Order: sequence, then structure tokens, then C-alpha cells
Amino acid sequence: MNEEDRKTIRDNIPNLVDVLDFNAILPLLSFKRLFTTPMIEQLNAHRNEREKKLVLLSDLRKRGPTAFQDFVDLLAITAQHKALQFLKPEV
Repeated sequence: MNEEDRKTIRDNIPNLVDVLDFNAILPLLSFKRLFTTPMIEQLNAHRNEREKKLVLLSDLRKRGPTAFQDFVDLLAITAQHKALQFLKPEV
């Protein structure tokens, strides 16, 4: 992931935490190979959904060169249009 994409996520964390449907994207994280099964288990170990989203967004920024676009694709697949608007306003 390039620095611009990391910054886009970082700058929008409060907004994304408010609108992300964590349970909708969770099963697709491994399908898109964004997160491994152990990483997903660690996400689920957090007490509440807000913490899960914060950790997800933090870890996402370290997941490789295609992670940003893969995440955007997941948001589109799960019809999370509000979250998409924060990351890709032109879409």
C-alpha cells in the first residue's frame, strides 16, 4: 500500500469506524487474502466492535501493495457505500 492510501485510511478512521459493517466484511477478509485466519481470530478476540474496527484499519495499512484496492473491492461487494465514499470519493 502506498503512503497516500495509508494516509487516506488514517485520516478517515473515525468516519470508517462509524460506518463500517465489520460482520459483513469479516468473512471476505481471508477470501481476498487480506488477512490470515489467525489474524481474523485475533480481530475477533477484541471485546467490542469498535475495537475490532480500529485494529482492522490499523493492520490493513500494513498488508501489502494491493491491500487498499482489495479493501475497497470488499466494501463494494458488501455495498458499504458510505465507507467507500470516505476512501474513494470519486467512485
